[in-house]
Amino acid sequence: MLRSPMPFFFAIASLVLTPVLAQAAIVTIDGAPVTGVIVHDGHILVPFRVPMESLGATVDWSDATQTGTATVSGAELVRATVGQQTAYIDRNPKTLTVAPVLVNHLEYVPVEMLPEISSAKLDLSSDGTTATITDFDLAGVHAAGGAGGVDPQGKLLYLWVWLLPISAVLCAIAFFATGAKRTAPAR
Repeated sequence: MLRSPMPFFFAIASLVLTPVLAQAAIVTIDGAPVTGVIVHDGHILVPFRVPMESLGATVDWSDATQTGTATVSGAELVRATVGQQTAYIDRNPKTLTVAPVLVNHLEYVPVEMLPEISSAKLDLSSDGTTATITDFDLAGVHAAGGAGGVDPQGKLLYLWVWLLPISAVLCAIAFFATGAKRTAPAR
């Protein structure tokens, strides 16, 4: 009687794939899982574009230099080049634990770089398979005068758009409430 080769195939596949799956890492940024995370040379790497765009940055890629650049309101926030262990955060050099890599036409950077950008908190598990980033926003960058002092989400403009008409209405109410009347000059 002929036996099916399928059980043998699945047994071999599980032996081959188990070490690969065991190296999978989990990264969350403010509770949201990051997709496409990889482990490279024992370091957790995340796609460059995803966290930068979550900050409201625009990401540009240069094939010629293999460099990803994230800008906010025209000011450079981060620049990282594949194969170089120095990245530039607010135009200041920062030595990375491992150089960014290019995988399937995507740039990956070490997860340890992200808190440097936004003054976030990073918790790495002892086995190096889980990274949790909290408070990932540009508030810390702008408080420290980084990113050229720009307002990435236009909050100041939003504030002025609402304050100006409200203050005009309040002034008009105050003017009429005080009973401002025109009086004839005294003769």
